Amino acid sequence: MKRIAIVLIAVVLSGVAGCSRQVAVQRTEPIMGTDVTIMVVAPTAKEGEEAIDAAMEEIKRLDRMMSLYRDDSQITRVNRAAGEHAVQVSPEMIEVVEEAQKASELSGGAFDVTIGPLVVLWQMKLKDGSVPSDKEIKAVLRRVNYRDILIDREGSSIFLTKKNMIMDLGVLQRGMPRTAQPRS
Repeated sequence: MKRIAIVLIAVVLSGVAGCSRQVAVQRTEPIMGTDVTIMVVAPTAKEGEEAIDAAMEEIKRLDRMMSLYRDDSQITRVNRAAGEHAVQVSPEMIEVVEEAQKASELSGGAFDVTIGPLVVLWQMKLKDGSVPSDKEIKAVLRRVNYRDILIDREGSSIFLTKKNMIMDLGVLQRGMPRTAQPRS
């Protein structure tokens, strides 16, 4: 498993500045398909552990909502219903996908949250020790287009209009070769 460390440093100040000694507390847990490391500097180890517990719980909550590796996540449910029907999601998920669409607009499509089919293609090919052909990439790109995401804010739902579309909120983490050109 590719290891990526996310290091968060939180400084908790004591009531009397400079009078207490700070301690560093660190923990690593496997979350979101990687190792998440959090380091906290706090007045006591107990306060540091409590801060880490709170941060880890928030990351786990986001993982439960947005992970492609969980059958019960909101994003997995949306992807499974692609081309068939809209799926109820949380207002928070609506907000994340709307922000992804804005990033797609601003980048002329260079950033595209629906890159999932291309990611899957590359993963399969690289596993076999090869790279996708131009023909394979072109075929998959028909299912990659952020404009094919329909968001209903009032109904709190998301619909991917094409069958086998895949939203992937980890698109910025990938070290994937860029093959899709911005769309106009």
